[in-house]
Amino acid sequence: MTNTHESPHTSRINMRLSSEQREIIDKAVKLKGMTLSQWAIEHLVEDAQSEIEQQTIRYISNESFEKFLELLDEPPSSAAQALLERAPEWL
Repeated sequence: MTNTHESPHTSRINMRLSSEQREIIDKAVKLKGMTLSQWAIEHLVEDAQSEIEQQTIRYISNESFEKFLELLDEPPSSAAQALLERAPEWL
């Protein structure tokens, strides 16, 4: 009997581990009651998302944000106003 349902998981990652690393991971997997694949995917994706956030999101203090908002409320400088009034070059 043929299974016509395709798995959404089509990509693979192969890794080599020391026996100590594998033992630690196997212990964590067992404690969580997950398969090795489930555990690895969960942790890899969480860590990847965290790494992306750390590298791409910038945080500023409340004081700096308030100053930024104040600057946005000020009228634009004459140079900025002139730039806004120019016809776009792509038209």
